[in-house]
Amino acid sequence: MNIQNRMNIDTNGYTKKTLSDTIEVNGIQENERYWKKLILNDIVVGYYNLPGERKKLFDEVLPKINRVK
Repeated sequence: MNIQNRMNIDTNGYTKKTLSDTIEVNGIQENERYWKKLILNDIVVGYYNLPGERKKLFDEVLPKINRVK
């Protein structure tokens, strides 16, 4: 992540959800594409260089990711 992205980061929150910690950071790149990092306890998932027309789908799916034991 470059310094400009760091300046544009919007931290949406640190929340307690059903005994699990969630941190989400996201932004828009210079090329108008999107990035997101979602930290779910000790799992990090996200996307980078995502076109706007696919953002809604990815935003719906990412929070549903669960660890398989």
